[in-house]
Amino acid sequence: MATYLLAWNPDRWHWSDLNDVVKRVAQGELVLIRWSCGSTRRIARGDRVFLIRLGQEPRGIFGSGTVAVEPYEDIHWDPDKANLGESALFIQFQIDALLDPEQETIMWRERLLGEARFSGMHWDTQISGISIPDDVASELEMAWFDLVDVVEFGLPEQVVNRDVFLEGATREITINSYERDRSARRRCIEKYGTTCRVCHISLMDLYGAVGEGLIHVHHLKSLADIGEEYEVDPIQDMIPVCPNCHAIIHSRRPAYSIDEVRQFLTNVSNDINEPSSM
Repeated sequence: MATYLLAWNPDRWHWSDLNDVVKRVAQGELVLIRWSCGSTRRIARGDRVFLIRLGQEPRGIFGSGTVAVEPYEDIHWDPDKANLGESALFIQFQIDALLDPEQETIMWRERLLGEARFSGMHWDTQISGISIPDDVASELEMAWFDLVDVVEFGLPEQVVNRDVFLEGATREITINSYERDRSARRRCIEKYGTTCRVCHISLMDLYGAVGEGLIHVHHLKSLADIGEEYEVDPIQDMIPVCPNCHAIIHSRRPAYSIDEVRQFLTNVSNDINEPSSM
């Protein structure tokens, strides 16, 4: 899974329904939007994207999501260029967190440029689709999670099942999903705590105060077993897992079970502790 930066400059394009989209995402709605990706064609379904606001202040990271539709060509987003018959590359991605830069605290550009862990990325690009190095992306995910408490970022197969129909320049996206309720996440954590139920690691133990309260919540039931009217039971159907274990769980389809991932850890531990023969 790769990570890319998508740029937004309000001086060049006015996002007229930004407030509405922010509210819909905050309410748990699965919002799919289209965005220009510059000249980058290598973006793949399941890749992560971050939105950065540039140009006028406030500048910085204000949104994140997961790619649902890979790059395709369509009429240019700039009306003047569209009138000249020009086209542009676009992706479609599902937003998992979105802040209103005018009303909420975003991840300031000055922080991105000022902290050593983010120094491996050029944040002032005006072109969308720039790749974020893996080490920087990892730090960005943690910092972003800390800011907005993104639920299960980077795991699209656990969120929606998408069927994509391509007809010329039009794209119809059919989304079958069940609503994710943040109260269910809270109830799961209240029951089980914020220690990973697979590897028994607490992010606070690893990172100190900055990791306090941070944990992913994994849905034990697969989408194939969930109907449209299914109601998630936070105690029976959800379990806290750390980002590493969560990534391993979803590294294949169907996902690995909790017991299988626990066995992976046991096998590695046994290999490490086994005396080597001379």
